[in-house]
Amino acid sequence: TYLFAFLNVATTNLYAGAIARNEARGKDAVDNRIAGDGVVRVAGKISLLCGVGLMMLLLRAGRTLLGVYIGPEPGDNSILDPATAYVAIRALSMPTALLAGVLQAALIGAKDTVTPLVATVTSTVVNCVGDFVCVVSMGMGSRGAAIATLLAQWAGTIAMLRPARRELLAPPDLTPK
Repeated sequence: TYLFAFLNVATTNLYAGAIARNEARGKDAVDNRIAGDGVVRVAGKISLLCGVGLMMLLLRAGRTLLGVYIGPEPGDNSILDPATAYVAIRALSMPTALLAGVLQAALIGAKDTVTPLVATVTSTVVNCVGDFVCVVSMGMGSRGAAIATLLAQWAGTIAMLRPARRELLAPPDLTPK
C-alpha cells in the first residue's frame, strides 16, 4: 500500500484546503461537511478502485511477482508456496487498507485524531487476538497470520466508517439543491 500513500497525503491536503477556503468565506461559509464532502467521496472512490485493482493484480500475478522478488528456487517451493498463500489472503484487504488510509487522512484533516487512534487500537487488538487464535492455537502458520491481519484491517476500517460518515460527509438535509 506504500505505492498509494499519495492518496493519503492528497486527501489530507485537499480536505484541509477545502475547509480553509470555506472558513475564509466568513458569513457566507457553509457547513464544513458540505465543503469537504466532495474531496472525501472522490478520494474514497479512487482508493477503492485502486484497492480492487491491486487486489486483482495480486490474486492473478502474486506468485509470479513473488518469484521475481524471491528469486529462482532450484525446484523447491518451500518459500514460494506459503508466501503465495499469504499474499492471496492479504490481497483481499487491499480495498479496505487503501480506504482506511483515506478515511484516516480526511479525519486528520478535519482535526479528529481520536477516531484514527481508536481504529488503530481496534486493528491492533484484532490482529493480536487473531494471531493468537489462528497461528498459536490453530497452528495455521503464515496463513493464520494473513487471516489475522486481514480481519484487523477490516476491523480498523469499520471502526472509522460511522465517525467518518458523521464528521466528513454532508447529510442529505444539508446538501445544497
